[in-house]
Amino acid sequence: MPLAKSAVVTEQPKVTITQNPPDSISRMDIAGVPVSVYEYFSAPLNLGEKEVSKLRTISEWAKVSVPKDATEGDLLLLIRNLETHLGSPDGLQKRYDKLFNYCKMDLYSKELDKKKEALRRRF
Repeated sequence: MPLAKSAVVTEQPKVTITQNPPDSISRMDIAGVPVSVYEYFSAPLNLGEKEVSKLRTISEWAKVSVPKDATEGDLLLLIRNLETHLGSPDGLQKRYDKLFNYCKMDLYSKELDKKKEALRRRF
């Protein structure tokens, strides 16, 4: 008992304050895909790599298509609007398969436009 009464604390614990991330898009993701995208498509979190890459492409397309200060809700709203625009999937397709094809082509098209613009400015 005498040890506990004679103990003296000489250092105060240091408190570190972390800043919020600069963007408002959630840092909660699995394999580069926000968890809310998994929830939107009712997909399990343990999907195969091929299926996860499809969801990753859709979320990348949405991140490119919204302003920098957009929230995760804005991403989901954009995905929902695209799904409504494209219509329901065919027969055995999953909901995200049709969106994946569109998003992949759109990202590829935007990349080609950037390359064309870079070449146009060069000459």
